[in-house]
Amino acid sequence: MQLAQAIALFGSKNYVGAAAVLGALLLLDPDNEYYGDLLGKSCTALGWNGSPQCDSLADFADSHP
Repeated sequence: MQLAQAIALFGSKNYVGAAAVLGALLLLDPDNEYYGDLLGKSCTALGWNGSPQCDSLADFADSHP
């Protein structure tokens, strides 16, 4: 359900909300590359500003080269 919420938020251009949900999902499942990819797309849409979850994406990228 949370993934569906994140996708709906992204689709409605609420990238900050989508990043928040995806960041929380990534904390619960830190090896889920799908969550990381979607979080990356949300952060890119934000221009990497406006969401603290975007900072955590660097840690994900470091552990998943």
